[in-house]
Amino acid sequence: MSFLKFLALLAAVAMVGCSGGRGGVSVEPSAAAPSQAKTLLEKMAESGEVGSAVMVVREGLEKLRETDAAKADALLSDLDELESMSGAAAIKAKAKEMADQL
Repeated sequence: MSFLKFLALLAAVAMVGCSGGRGGVSVEPSAAAPSQAKTLLEKMAESGEVGSAVMVVREGLEKLRETDAAKADALLSDLDELESMSGAAAIKAKAKEMADQL
């Protein structure tokens, strides 16, 4: 009989833990995304290497599109060009140019 009481107590605790409670916290990375893109572009301008950070830069520029579509579209076009570059000097120059626009 005590085993059944234990299971009932366990079920009650589980149900209380699963109640709706408060909703989750929503975080809007509105200004963070473009500023993070700028920081990553500055790092590319220093290193002359385009790595996986380019995906984060793209996300930041996509976020920028919500507030300044023309600037975002121009920078996304530049980003496509940057991704296709292979020389460190060219990458540094293009990344610096893009970072200065943000």
